[in-house]
Amino acid sequence: MATNDKGSLQRIESKFPVVVRVQAAKGFKRIGKPFDEFIKNGGKWDFHLLPLADLHLRSSAISMPWLNRLSNIKYIYIFASIALFIILLACVNFMNLSTARAANRAREVGIRKVTGSTKAQLIKQFLSEAFLYSLLSSVFAVAIVMLLLKTFSSIIDEPINFQTAFTTKIWLSLFALTLIVTLLAGSYPAFYLTSFKPMLVLKGKNFFTPGKKSLLLRNGLVVFQFTMSTIMIIGTLVVLRQLKFFRNTDIGFNKSNVLVITGANRLAGSEESFRQAITQIPGVISAGTTSSVPSGSVFGDSYQPEPENPHTTKELNLSSFMVDDDFIPTLDIKVLKGRNFSKEFNDSASVILNEEAVKQIGWKEPVGKWLDYPGGDNTRFKVVGVTRNFNVESLRAPVSAFALFHTSSKTYSIGATNIVARVKSDDLNKTLRQIENKWRSFTSGEPYDYNFLDAQFDAQYRSETRLGSIFSLFAVLSILIACLGLFGLCTYVAERRTKEIGIRKVLGASVESVVVLISKDFLKLTLIAAILAVPIAWWMMNKWLEDFAYRISIGWSVFIIAGVFTIMIALITISFQAIKAALANPVKNLRTE
Repeated sequence: MATNDKGSLQRIESKFPVVVRVQAAKGFKRIGKPFDEFIKNGGKWDFHLLPLADLHLRSSAISMPWLNRLSNIKYIYIFASIALFIILLACVNFMNLSTARAANRAREVGIRKVTGSTKAQLIKQFLSEAFLYSLLSSVFAVAIVMLLLKTFSSIIDEPINFQTAFTTKIWLSLFALTLIVTLLAGSYPAFYLTSFKPMLVLKGKNFFTPGKKSLLLRNGLVVFQFTMSTIMIIGTLVVLRQLKFFRNTDIGFNKSNVLVITGANRLAGSEESFRQAITQIPGVISAGTTSSVPSGSVFGDSYQPEPENPHTTKELNLSSFMVDDDFIPTLDIKVLKGRNFSKEFNDSASVILNEEAVKQIGWKEPVGKWLDYPGGDNTRFKVVGVTRNFNVESLRAPVSAFALFHTSSKTYSIGATNIVARVKSDDLNKTLRQIENKWRSFTSGEPYDYNFLDAQFDAQYRSETRLGSIFSLFAVLSILIACLGLFGLCTYVAERRTKEIGIRKVLGASVESVVVLISKDFLKLTLIAAILAVPIAWWMMNKWLEDFAYRISIGWSVFIIAGVFTIMIALITISFQAIKAALANPVKNLRTE
């Protein structure tokens, strides 16, 4: 956004406080409470402009049902960071294997130096080789992306085409990344390989004996790789467990097999007749009418509870639905005290509260108490029941004070009506067709819109579901890259110790002892990596879980499973090459040496 655009926004926003004071004062006057008193008591009512381009990724602070499909910029940062770490793992592999196999290229470096090549020329050569590898990798990566674009689109549940994914900016970024990877992966091997003294190399002396610094660096890089892989595995397990918790936790009502027919107000006053008609369908267990549903929009306003004791709150902010007699039994909400709405009573001035509302008010015996509604011409509502707490929002937010008013109260109007129907899972398609036919018989061409309540709730966790899928994919990639590097190092170590292995076998060493000899050092590094990953992953995932009011606790089982899995994968990777070396014919190896 241009600077003058930002200045315009700031000038507009600077006028908001005056507008809010004038307009809000009218609303507060309606409920008999001065706006200045609201502000004086610590209240806050601010408005800000959000650029439309920021709506998709930077609107997490806005709580609106239709924003469920939107994402959060922090997940983009998480995925980008993980992608960079995976690239870094690949660079580490290149550095490790290049320096580990330095002996194979030492004579080439010696001859080139003797024939007049300068160190700068040799460095350019090795960097050019690294650039070629990086460039070819980029080409292969683009080809793989083209092949998997449709699959990835299904994972994130968003359509992506090649033209959208690869803009000019992306191509330039890809080329820049290729250069950066070249420098990261090629710099150290280039300087390392050109540091050999040609005289020692050409005399055939032991010019390449890994020193402590070299071994420390190589081992450190292996530890880094498996630390990152273990963190990814732990992160995946935590995300998947949190998603499982979302799906299985008790939210205070039964959302399974609940059909939500939206826009029932289009029935033009025939909502009750339509509701009664669909209850006659064999596949419908019960049906009720409501102004909204859990996971949908809510109406909120301020109410004044009847004083019971000095601790009774003087004002209560309540979110609410307007429902009929059948809403509570249809959603299987438990009434703890008092009763449900009933046709046997005139409930136009009745209200049912949840446990949290009663707790905030401070009533010990809520049934029979009264709520005054200043915003509704001081209408009074008698508490006839108390329900258990149920989540009308996602589990990111705690349960708030909530009320159910009867539809006959007409205490407010939001211009929408929904019908909820609990249906049998048997022959569901037939039941849906019958309900739609009933709708057609009650309306003349009005659109029939419906969805399922459990699907609406699942949609609230779309970002977390994507995170779990992509985390799993990245975890597999990171462990695969780390294992490829470990396999290469193990192969190199086995080659360098061929003579030693042959002598040990001739002297009676068993295959098992040779395998242990080659594997133990690498397994130690993997174990160190798993230990280092635990505190890092614990901190990262706890920070992520802070966004949720209801969350799992990260138990030790997650770290144990991830650690054991990492070590087992490393063991399998190492064992393949170690067993191959141990089974080799020692006589043949010694003759070769």
